[in-house]
Amino acid sequence: MTAVTDMPDLTSYRRSQLAATLEFLRQRSPFYRDRLKEPDITVDNAAEMLRGLPPLPPDDWESARLSIRTGPLDGASFGYSGGTTATPKIFVSAAAELAAIHETFGSSD
Repeated sequence: MTAVTDMPDLTSYRRSQLAATLEFLRQRSPFYRDRLKEPDITVDNAAEMLRGLPPLPPDDWESARLSIRTGPLDGASFGYSGGTTATPKIFVSAAAELAAIHETFGSSD
């Protein structure tokens, strides 16, 4: 087993996982498919491709959020912030996230 402190292996692992994540996004998200067209994603260029993705302002998030998803929202919960510090916003939580919130803070039932 490789020790976590073995930096060349850790760096290599991180680079390969970043490339795999970007490829996953390209395959599953129409939003990122449009932004990760060329070139092929490799371990050598993944970090540069990530740096090349533009920031996503809140207004663009609202118009693009359905195309950003990478899978169905089975078991998802939708909610709205109260808007006390800014404009109220919609948020989505996966079933596992919602369960963790209930376990941590208690159920609102």
